[in-house]
Amino acid sequence: MTATTTETLSVNGVVLNTLAKNIQSLTGRLRAPALRTDNVTVPGRHGTITTPNKKYEEGQIVLPMWVRGNDDDGNNVGRSQFYENVDTLDNLFRPGAGLLTVVHTLPDATQRRCFAECTEAINMTMVAGGAYPYATFSVALRVPSVFWEDVNAVSVDLLNGFNGDITALGGTTAPIEDAVFKVTGPCTSVTVEARYNNGPADDTMFFVYTGIIGTGQTLTIDCGTWKLTGTGGLVVDYTKMFNTGSSRFLTILPGPVGGNPQLKVTFVGGVGGTTKLNVSARRKFLVG
Repeated sequence: MTATTTETLSVNGVVLNTLAKNIQSLTGRLRAPALRTDNVTVPGRHGTITTPNKKYEEGQIVLPMWVRGNDDDGNNVGRSQFYENVDTLDNLFRPGAGLLTVVHTLPDATQRRCFAECTEAINMTMVAGGAYPYATFSVALRVPSVFWEDVNAVSVDLLNGFNGDITALGGTTAPIEDAVFKVTGPCTSVTVEARYNNGPADDTMFFVYTGIIGTGQTLTIDCGTWKLTGTGGLVVDYTKMFNTGSSRFLTILPGPVGGNPQLKVTFVGGVGGTTKLNVSARRKFLVG
């Protein structure tokens, strides 16, 4: 396979930047999702009241593409190869086929992915026929989970009293709602707060677990699944878990331009040398 650019896009492992099928431009891909939450209108006063922690609509991607009558390396030129390419694309972008794994490899070789579904059938426009067929078309995709993300998660250990930047998540441009926090005891309580620009978020966001986590025990808090898991004999108690400001246990906020996401960690009671919080998360991006 001959990739025509160092910057490529693949769908379910099929590279779409070849001599047989290609994306014409970034048009339709660099589209940030719209906000879904509105401000609140109050009778008897001008304007509106700002709603913090607004939610986004699902993401939209449109790929303007072309397909030719040759294989990915430019060989086997002819109409038979053209129809084979068309079948490959129709099967790949079949509406109703479920979520597709879309991976964008950037010029610096880093990768971002999203999970999208095709919403309309391909409609080819023939540009050239004969022995050298060539057609253009567009693919419309929806991203139910809204954001692009890193392919691999990063993992960071934080100690008691930490209050500052999570530099490993630097560059994040969208909220991270599926982070996994692992608390290693001993402690009798742990509080984790999402911070913004060295202060509390506009809508204060934190979770606190007030149950005892003993030496040799861990508590895993999965924000993406709302699941608590204990090890070392720890029996989790959901009645001791409280959170505020987020629809998940905690949302990690992107920092301002030039800044990083921030967290504040507070352990209480019987804190020892092994006590720590591990954060595992993928950076999120408004565009791919």
